[in-house]
Amino acid sequence: MMIFIGGQPVPLARIRCRNLDAWSQPAGNIVAIDTATGRISLGPVAAAAGPVTVWFHHGFPGDLGGGPYRRRAWLINAPGGTQILPVDGSGDPGTFGTINAALTQWVTLGKPNCIIQMRDNRTYAEAIAIEPADNRFIAIEAIDSKRPHLCLSRPLIISGDHDSSTVTLGGLLIEGRVEITGSLGGLRLIHTTLVPGVSIAAPDPAAPPPPPQPTEPSILAAMTRPNGSPANTELRVEAAFSIMGPLRLPEHAEALVLLDCIIDGLDIAAIGGPAANSFGPASRIERSTLRGTMRFRQIDLGSESIFDGSLTVLRQQTGCLRFSYVQENALTPRRYRCQPSLAIRKAIDAAGPMTPAQIAVLRQQIAQRVAPEYVSEAYGQPAYLQLSDGGPIEISTGAEDGSEMGVWCHLKQPQRAANLKLRLEEYLPFGLSAALIHAN
Repeated sequence: MMIFIGGQPVPLARIRCRNLDAWSQPAGNIVAIDTATGRISLGPVAAAAGPVTVWFHHGFPGDLGGGPYRRRAWLINAPGGTQILPVDGSGDPGTFGTINAALTQWVTLGKPNCIIQMRDNRTYAEAIAIEPADNRFIAIEAIDSKRPHLCLSRPLIISGDHDSSTVTLGGLLIEGRVEITGSLGGLRLIHTTLVPGVSIAAPDPAAPPPPPQPTEPSILAAMTRPNGSPANTELRVEAAFSIMGPLRLPEHAEALVLLDCIIDGLDIAAIGGPAANSFGPASRIERSTLRGTMRFRQIDLGSESIFDGSLTVLRQQTGCLRFSYVQENALTPRRYRCQPSLAIRKAIDAAGPMTPAQIAVLRQQIAQRVAPEYVSEAYGQPAYLQLSDGGPIEISTGAEDGSEMGVWCHLKQPQRAANLKLRLEEYLPFGLSAALIHAN
């Protein structure tokens, strides 16, 4: 970690490591850092010296959400004629200092196909509103290996009736939420984080505790137009390698597609419609982890995913769930090698003849044992929703190829661990054995 105050680097002699779980202020020009949580506290002299800039790295199991890692293959392959509007803090000619300045230029140019290209890791504290043009796209996308931070003062509004338009967010860390107030054709999130719970800011220790606020969805799409007709009937929400909080999408929307994503419902339903107890759209979900109550019109395919919560699907005669964790009493389309149903069936077959009461007890025992266990359930922790070593092997090796179910399936950790053990044993001295000790 490197800290700059007023544009000048803080020398190591002025830095102290300290536990800041309970906020405290150091003396003078000292800077205290909590190496476990990343919290920083400035002494009164240091705090008066100017704005603070921090360069840091954070731990995470893989390349997921907004992060400063390589993702060149996921950048938009812009067609000819696409307008590129660079945004950074350099002040160079042809660049824009804010996202809103770039959006103003896009409007001035007549709203062509456009990529607002974020070129640094700064924090952009703005209020953003977009009304796309018909049959065109607009994207706010970070360049390779950059992760700008958008701190929204209000929801990112996408307005107007534009069923043929697409808005893309790529490579961003967003504190805030997206609200589609009109009608949109497509919303795409690629390697982007919409912070579950909206904000990552810790409360001010000197201020009185704020009143509890209801959890807000990360994406909210309108159900109807002002004239009462259905809105967002053509809407496709597509996300890959992204982290989001709850989603509220109309049942009549065209589709929700999740690839290698986290949907964290926190204390409310993870997926559903904008109205209370309503259902979300038809969905395709692969290698993802979803936590909380989920309501879908239908699931065309759910593969190698963890549905950690109550799941209800209206149309159960179509679609399939395969190699996934889903509660046994969930209302779903047909299942293939899903847990804990598969483990329960194997246990009943192995136990032989039993009374209905004994079968019920066995079902309950297996269902309690074969359930996801995580190292951490708190967003922002290095092991966020990483499966625990002490969890059931049926989930940690339950994907089609023997890797784990859920969002970290793409890491292929069981295969990597087995290959490492095999190679270690080839070169160990006689009488010694190898063991793996995970950092998280």
